[in-house]
Amino acid sequence: MKGIFYLIILIFLILAELFFVSSGVRFNPVLIAVLIWFILNNFKESVIWLLVSGFALDIFSPLPFGVITLSLFFSLSLIHFLSLKVFSQKGLGAVILITVIGSLAYNLFLILGTKFFALLRITSLNIDLMSNLYLILPTIGYNLVLTFFVYKILKYCAFRFRFVK
Repeated sequence: MKGIFYLIILIFLILAELFFVSSGVRFNPVLIAVLIWFILNNFKESVIWLLVSGFALDIFSPLPFGVITLSLFFSLSLIHFLSLKVFSQKGLGAVILITVIGSLAYNLFLILGTKFFALLRITSLNIDLMSNLYLILPTIGYNLVLTFFVYKILKYCAFRFRFVK
């Protein structure tokens, strides 16, 4: 039951991200879910969510394969490192701060990873660095709004169905 529930949530998040990215709205439901799952559970389970969803997003993405998964991993690793050194509480304030830092890191890693693959001539996709940097702030805003809803839903489901360790 637990595995099926995880799979349904992941499929929904992947489809939501694919739909909204193709429609021009830039927010990252998979990133938000991975960060919130890290807050509610642990790093290991979050990495599993990250690998499954990142691989699926990489398959459908026009970006070089692996850039999304690596960006998610680097962002989660940064948040994990900061949680060991800085964050001691896991309340709503920490969730907001983690969302801002995680969104900023994810988008920067995504832009720089794509630029890196373009420099190596692995991909012909060339992105404009400055125009993508200007889109990071609205993306963080969208992610903050989304975080409120995803946090409440995942927290409810996690405690209701006893998925939290």
